[in-house]
Amino acid sequence: TPEKLLFSDPPFLPSHSLVIVGSLELESMRRNAADLAASRNDGTVKYLEIAGASHVSVLFNRVVVRALQEWSAQTLNLRPTAALPSHRPLIGALGGFAGILLIAGPFLREASGRNKSEESITRVAVIGMPRLFLEFAAGAILIVLLLRLWIPLKAIRLFQGDYLVSFLLLFGLLAAVVHWSCLRPALASSPRHLLAAGFAGVVLLLLSTAWFDLTFYEAWLTGARWVRFPFLLIVLLPYHIAEETLLGPAERGTKWRRLALALTLRLITWGVLMGGILFLHNGEILIGLLSVYMGVFNLLQRSAMDMVRNETCSAAATALFGAILLAGFCLVIFPLT
Repeated sequence: TPEKLLFSDPPFLPSHSLVIVGSLELESMRRNAADLAASRNDGTVKYLEIAGASHVSVLFNRVVVRALQEWSAQTLNLRPTAALPSHRPLIGALGGFAGILLIAGPFLREASGRNKSEESITRVAVIGMPRLFLEFAAGAILIVLLLRLWIPLKAIRLFQGDYLVSFLLLFGLLAAVVHWSCLRPALASSPRHLLAAGFAGVVLLLLSTAWFDLTFYEAWLTGARWVRFPFLLIVLLPYHIAEETLLGPAERGTKWRRLALALTLRLITWGVLMGGILFLHNGEILIGLLSVYMGVFNLLQRSAMDMVRNETCSAAATALFGAILLAGFCLVIFPLT
């Protein structure tokens, strides 16, 4: 099926090419890679399938590195080398990011001052979990079916990110309409809390992208990506406001339960998105290939959002903070077209 193919229109393969694919990738993608290698039959192309490797883990696989070294030495007539590149830069990058996460908590507490008097204002009737799960599943299915006909944010030219952002926009608007009576009082927030949450979100985004750009990955947002940032921020707000309101207020002793509920709701929507790939063949394969990274981001983002909600008692401020982080994340991982 088209969504499982590496190439819908196979490109011209230069001579002396090495085609590498992970054994854990979809069978159709492995066959597609093998066909690409076989398209040139002059004996200069090699096809290599790496055991136990996925679409992304091949980047860190020592077998892949060794194969690249040997292929380069053979093709360019270089002296073979036995040394492998060190993993210390990767360890350093992850260690530094762990340090950023450690200071993020105190920073968020300082950036957003708590006002306990607002807790009663933001308190709303919390919907039962079975009904909430059913609503999220049904709403997600409806939006995925609608996106088969029309992707409203196609114009942002964010490769397959336009689909995810369109889904979150439509889902957020649907949830806001259904639960408007709950959302309306939750939108009330002091400008100070909104400014504090916005400032904290931008600082964390800049700090994280700068660190990864300096150590590991080209994560710093370019001018073309910054132009899209305000627009993405606006369209992601409805989903975050609806989610934060339906989760209810952050109360003492419910931290882990609230986090588990939020992640479960997101897992439900992700499952529906994957169903669109596998059964509707919509071609949005990056949502599956990047699922591990999306899972890690969702865990970190939701944990930080719960911290902001606990300090500000404001659903609107928390939603703004979360939307800033998600907009930046989408602009980092999805290519521009």
